[in-house]
Amino acid sequence: MKTILFTTLALFILCTSCKKKEENTPTAQTPNTPISNNLFSLKGDGVPFTTNNAEVSSNEQTIGVSVGFISETSDYYSLGIKKDLAPGTYSYNGNDSFSFIMYSYDYFYRVDSGSITILSNDTILKKMEATFEFEMMETDYHSDTIQITEGHLNISY
Repeated sequence: MKTILFTTLALFILCTSCKKKEENTPTAQTPNTPISNNLFSLKGDGVPFTTNNAEVSSNEQTIGVSVGFISETSDYYSLGIKKDLAPGTYSYNGNDSFSFIMYSYDYFYRVDSGSITILSNDTILKKMEATFEFEMMETDYHSDTIQITEGHLNISY
C-alpha cells in the first residue's frame, strides 16, 4: 500500500513539473482601463470612496461585495444582496433582501435605515447595477451614526 501511495505521489510530482512553462505576455492596456469590472463608490459623511476593484463572491442565494482595506483607509464595507432581486427600490426594514456593514476606526456600523435600488440584474450574464443610501449606526454604543450617500455599484458575479 505504501508503495502504491509513494508511486502515485511521485508520478503526480513528475507530471506537474513537466508542464510547459507559459510565458507571461503583457496585455495592451490604455491608461484608463479599469483593473476589473467591479465598480463601487459611495460617500461616507460626505467623504468619497471609490474603487474599480471590488471583491465579489456569490452562492446560490446571495451576492457579496467587499471593499476597502482597513490598514490603508480605516474603512471596510461589506454589502450582501439577494441574487434574485428584480429591478426596483427596497427599503431597509430588517428583511433579508440586503445587508450592509461598515467597519471604521475600530467601530462596526450596521444599517439603521435606508434603501437600495436595483437598476438592473441580469441573472443570465450575472451582472448587477444598483444605487444605495443608508444611515449607519455604531453597533456597540448606538451613539454614533454615519450617512452613506451616493452609493453605486456595477458588478459581475
